[in-house]
Amino acid sequence: GEGGDIISLVQKIEGVDFLEAIAYLENDCIEPAPKRETKKKPEVPYPKAKEAETFYRAIKRTSNDVFVARFFKQKGLNIHPTIGAVEYKAMSGQHYIAIPCPTKDRVFGLECRGVNDDGTDTYRDGQKVRKTTGHKLPWVFKRKGSSCLITESIIDALAGEIYFGFDGTLIALNGVGNIKFLPTICEKNAFEIVYLALDNDQAGQDAQRKAVSILKNTVKVEIITDHHEAGVKDLHKLLELRLGGEDKKPKLKEVKAL
Repeated sequence: GEGGDIISLVQKIEGVDFLEAIAYLENDCIEPAPKRETKKKPEVPYPKAKEAETFYRAIKRTSNDVFVARFFKQKGLNIHPTIGAVEYKAMSGQHYIAIPCPTKDRVFGLECRGVNDDGTDTYRDGQKVRKTTGHKLPWVFKRKGSSCLITESIIDALAGEIYFGFDGTLIALNGVGNIKFLPTICEKNAFEIVYLALDNDQAGQDAQRKAVSILKNTVKVEIITDHHEAGVKDLHKLLELRLGGEDKKPKLKEVKAL
């Protein structure tokens, strides 16, 4: 009835419970009851991480290991089960290779590449099919030693491993905007030397200059120019030249220190 409506209105306006509202209306409270302070939920730095992890665990159960191996083999790359790459088929029928980031043990996001049945990249409107589930963060493949190779994509990092015979940690930015994470990553892993091999284009070189400026006072930074000299965009295209017999001179040890 009307009395109930008034009580509800007082509860809503004054932020009080049922009994406090009745007391207020019966003049047991001369002043309106103080509003209760509601505790704010703490902000979660990566709110979509749980979504990404849950999705990853689900698709991992049905992943086709043969399909995953075919993808890396087709690109001339080593197969590393420890990075946790999996295959899944979307409702559209599109196959994807999904790689957890930053690692398979801390899944905050998944970098997904559209792949055809033969392991080659899927293109749509002239562009490679790509998508990110969760957060777009750097990928870190931690290994022995105090050096790391940093590229823009995971495929480029794995290509650099083969091209240079590099056995240190591999890092892929997964977007030049993720340069901001490098100081924390380098400090956490106590790297002594960083090899930068970002894309040979305007965006890549702008990002590389920024990376040098924020890292050079804390770690030795060396710039990789092999792909520039070969006239290709990135390390995977450089590796393809090697596999095609057009390039046989890796120079990781000869780059200029900044």
